[in-house]
Amino acid sequence: MKIKYYLLNVLLVMVYQISEVIAQSSDRESAQTSVVKVKTSFIKVSNGKKVKEIGTASGWCWKEPTLVVTALHAVAGADEITIHRDNNSSTKASIERVLKEADLALLRLNSDIGLRPLNLQDADPNSGMEYYVWGFPQGVFSMQGDDIRFSRSLEQSPTLNSILTGNSLKSELITQGYPLPVARIYRISSTIQPGHSGAPIMAKNGVVIGIADGGLRGGAARINWAMPAAYYVPRLISSNDQIPRSPSVQTSLYSSLTTVDLDATEQEELEKVKSEASENKVVNGTQSVSKTWTASYNDILETMDYEGQRELNELTALFNIDMSGKSFDIYEDFNTGATFAIPGGENLQIHDGSWFNASNSDETLQYFASSYVTSGTEESILTVTGILEAIFPSDTWSPVVEEEFGWTSIDEYFHIFSGNFIDSNQNFASVDAEVDGEYLLIVFTLHNEQRLEYDDDYLKQYLHYSIGMQMSAFSEN
Repeated sequence: MKIKYYLLNVLLVMVYQISEVIAQSSDRESAQTSVVKVKTSFIKVSNGKKVKEIGTASGWCWKEPTLVVTALHAVAGADEITIHRDNNSSTKASIERVLKEADLALLRLNSDIGLRPLNLQDADPNSGMEYYVWGFPQGVFSMQGDDIRFSRSLEQSPTLNSILTGNSLKSELITQGYPLPVARIYRISSTIQPGHSGAPIMAKNGVVIGIADGGLRGGAARINWAMPAAYYVPRLISSNDQIPRSPSVQTSLYSSLTTVDLDATEQEELEKVKSEASENKVVNGTQSVSKTWTASYNDILETMDYEGQRELNELTALFNIDMSGKSFDIYEDFNTGATFAIPGGENLQIHDGSWFNASNSDETLQYFASSYVTSGTEESILTVTGILEAIFPSDTWSPVVEEEFGWTSIDEYFHIFSGNFIDSNQNFASVDAEVDGEYLLIVFTLHNEQRLEYDDDYLKQYLHYSIGMQMSAFSEN
């Protein structure tokens, strides 16, 4: 009898393990038959010549084989929409319905390309479960799946308003009419990449619980969230919201579109997109960052929260320098969500195999940035300490102890370090570090303190680099 019970238990364990494997692969199977790339074309006039601007997003089949859900901001105002499956089949599409509150669009395909509709399921906004986002992130030319987790919130039903920064940004969205600040959202602790807009967020069993959204900026960093699928998607089919005829704020201001000739073939478009992705990517061993945005100082300032605006305004007022004509190149590490900014047009290179680095022409002003993945918050903090001890040894560098020197804990996962160091030659280092659980971003600048006192051009350069350092952060969620 004991042998029978033993064999029964073994059999049950085997069945459970097999079912787990099936469950883990079902989100992948659902993605293969239901997730698509949404390619958009916007016809513009540049230097008196008509050109096409190419953008990409993600989408997924729902309700019928010829219906696809995606993000409204990605397709609004597009002159042409093309749907691509990962098996190379494609068809044109048009916007059939929109739900502005949730930034959703329902596309009708011109022909059936064999898509299978996905099912919807509700989820707890404070769930600790792991989900998966399937789509076509920027610079990736085949479908990709990534882990997604929710950020915990004190709100039972968090809204977009809770993560938006800057009154200007809220005003732009209200004027545009989508997404609305009152929209319910899932707060996302993992990074959602450009190109993921409209992608399904799935549970292990392949049902859709959310739709990836974003396309906005809070300062230099991207703002990410997801729309609850079971709450909003059923309302999409019967929505009478007016379809926007012009491109969204997100596409106009914050997206990196690729410009091609009006008569470019699909192959020529693809080659141009690949070329730009390669040109904008800087690789450092297993780590890479991509330039995703170039923006003016004023554009970035307007989307920052009040505290960030106040700090930068105080800094520029202190030195009596006008930054309105300056621009910044924004680089992102899609693996960690780390974002850093350098003066526009500067060359980003690799230093000592460890750091992304930019400098002025005589290299007397240096900027360094790097991000890491550790086992958790404690190791991230220890890593920062070790890096600082290695770069600024106590026998040659002295900490400039100020009120803001050291660590500030925001919560159990998020910690910020700020500090300054100086050596005997008046070389001055400013360091900022952010720890977000297992993710770590550290940025520092080096300059000569004495030169600031007599060289106005050097002072302006220093301020440009210093503001770029202060804009560095993780994607907001």
